[in-house]
This record gives sequence, C-alpha cells and structure tokens, in this order.
Amino acid sequence: MTKSTSMKPIKCIALSLLLSLTAISSAQPGKFEIGVDAGPSVRDLWFPDASSPFIGLSSGLSFQYNVNRIFSIKTGISYDLKGTTSNSGVYIIPPIFIASSGIVNLHYLTLPVMAKASFGRRIKFFIDAGPYLSVLVEANERYIEAGINSTTVNLYKHGDLKPIDVGIQAGVGITIPIKPQFEFSFEDRNSIGLLNIRQSGYAEIKTFSSSFLLGFNYRFGKGNNTNKTSHT
Repeated sequence: MTKSTSMKPIKCIALSLLLSLTAISSAQPGKFEIGVDAGPSVRDLWFPDASSPFIGLSSGLSFQYNVNRIFSIKTGISYDLKGTTSNSGVYIIPPIFIASSGIVNLHYLTLPVMAKASFGRRIKFFIDAGPYLSVLVEANERYIEAGINSTTVNLYKHGDLKPIDVGIQAGVGITIPIKPQFEFSFEDRNSIGLLNIRQSGYAEIKTFSSSFLLGFNYRFGKGNNTNKTSHT
C-alpha cells in the first residue's frame, strides 16, 4: 500500500514531463534542420613567401536550431581542402635555371558554431558568423620541377604543421523552399584562420578560404509551414 502510494507522484511527474515535451514540440514547428552542402573554394595561406590562390573544396553536414523565425544557431562537421600554390626557381649552375612550382594541400575536418539571422518570408536572405575548430588529418606539398618531375612531401608526418587550426567563419546566402520541409541554399562562406599553424620557423602561416556552397536542408517537426504562401 505504501509502495503504491509513493509511486503515484513519480508517475504524475513523468506524465507531466511527457505532456510538456509534446506540447513544446507541437507548438514550435520546424525548430530543427539538418542539411548537406558542398562546393568549390578559393584557398590561400597567409605567409611571406610567394604564393597564389588555388581551387579547393568544402563539403559537410549541418545541424541547425531555429530560435525563432529570424535567429538560429548552426553547427555541423565539414571536410575542407585548404592550402596554396607557390612558384619558385633555383639556379643549379648559372645561368641554368630550373623553374618549379608547388601545391600545398591541407586536409581539415572542421567544426563551426555560428549564429545565423534570416530575413524574408518565402525566399530568405541570411547572414551567419562564428568561430570554428579544425583538425588536420593530412598535409602534403607537391613540387613540379621543369614541368616534368614531381615530388610529394608529407608535411604532417614531418611535424612541420600544428594539428589544429582555430578561426572565424562568416557567410551570406539565400534559401529557396521546395516544399514545407525541404529547401535549397546557396552560400558564400569565408574562413579566416587566427592561429599560426606553423610548428616552428621565422614566419607565421595562417589559413584562408572562400567557399561557394550549394546545400539541401530538411526541417524537423509537425506542421512545417513557415515557408508556405497561399495560392488563390
């Protein structure tokens, strides 16, 4: 008898929590979004030596929490190919000059946390910004001498670079609804590294990239009709 009586408050509390969660989820439709995005990027490294921008790649999965119709918090994980190209030459026996060029490829897994603001009803314009943490998974430099011979150097294995990069991401873009639950997005996202990724040496090296991302997003929740318009 005593055991049965003591269990009643616990059951009531559990039932109340369940009903509250149900009410919250039904009252706040489309609170969450998951998505995939990918696209080319213009990448470069900030350092004193001669270098020039090069085409890279960015792709990933995103998760978004919509605080309200305007403000959101966005995170996820992405694969980013950063680096640069360099042109140099060396005199073997003057005046014999062998031209060479190098391509530095830095492969990162990136975790951003960004605040996002969206404006508009159906087609929405948005801006987002926030910090990111990147983990270096592979790094190499490929030299091409006289346009014939090539040599690949594993920079990560030699310990020339730090295993992490920290910086800021910011972007602008638009979202175009397909159905109440689905939408396309296009974004120009820029990443600026704040950490010197060089392990040692006389000069600092920092990363930079500008990515052009095409995305596909899915909205969670009952009654995802925030992007609907009436048709008469």
